[in-house]
Amino acid sequence: MAIRRRSQVRTARCGALRSAGFEVVATFIKPDHYSDVLSDAPAERFASLRSCFSSPVDNPGFQPDR
Repeated sequence: MAIRRRSQVRTARCGALRSAGFEVVATFIKPDHYSDVLSDAPAERFASLRSCFSSPVDNPGFQPDR
């Protein structure tokens, strides 16, 4: 799973993303993770998305390749 391959992650609250005008959908059947939907990604829109996220933090689910 791609999420476990990253040693650090950035997080955002669904409410912050929705308030900024982004669509948020469940990524998995039992959603502990959500994805945002971008119909396009000009620099200004991407900057708005990025501003919703925290600074990088250690990923508690990190599992390096063996």
